[in-house]
Amino acid sequence: MASAAVFVAILLLIHACDGQNCGSSGITCVGLPARCATKGAAASCEILAEVSVVGDSVHVDLSAAAKGSKLNLDLKDRWIAVGFSESGRMPKTPVVHCFEDAGKAQAKLTFNSDVGWQNFGWKNIDQSQLGVLKTSVNETGLSCSVSLKRSIAINAFTFDLAKTKHKLLIATGPMRDGAITFHRTISPETSFPDSYLF
Repeated sequence: MASAAVFVAILLLIHACDGQNCGSSGITCVGLPARCATKGAAASCEILAEVSVVGDSVHVDLSAAAKGSKLNLDLKDRWIAVGFSESGRMPKTPVVHCFEDAGKAQAKLTFNSDVGWQNFGWKNIDQSQLGVLKTSVNETGLSCSVSLKRSIAINAFTFDLAKTKHKLLIATGPMRDGAITFHRTISPETSFPDSYLF
C-alpha cells in the first residue's frame, strides 16, 4: 500500500549537525532550519544532508539531532530524508529516507509519485541500488550513510544523479505503523527554498 511523504538525507551527528564539510571537496549540503548549510550561517543544522559524487556512485550522509535541539525532534517513529529533484519540486523525485524502526536506524530508497505528493515507500523499489554504509540511532541523534548507484531506475523512470542537475530537497516527518507519512507543510521541518543545485 502506498504511503505518503517526502524526502531525506544523511550524515554524522553530534549535538547539532555542524556541516563542516559543506562546500568543500565537491560536497553539496542542504539542511534544516532553512539556510543552515550555507557558509557563514548563524545556526547549526539540526537535520543535514551531505551529498557528493564518488566515482560511479553518489554518497549521501543524513543526520538529525534529537530532543534538546531547536526543532526538539523525538526521533522515535520519525524519518529524515533527502530528495533528488530535477524540477525543484517533490513529484517524480527519488528519495533517500533514514528512520528509526524498533530501536534501529534504517536507510531506504523511495520515490515520490510523478503525480501529486505521494511517496510510494520502498517495498516495490530495487534496494540493491542503495548500499547502506552505516546507520546509527541513540539519545543524541539519527544518522545514515549510504552509497547510491549513479544511475537508478524506479518504475518507468531512470535518473542519472551525477550527470543531470538536481535540487536537493530535505524534510522530516512521522512514521506510522512502519510506513512513511506526510510531513507537516507549515512548520520548521520543511524548507523548499533551502535546496541547492547538485
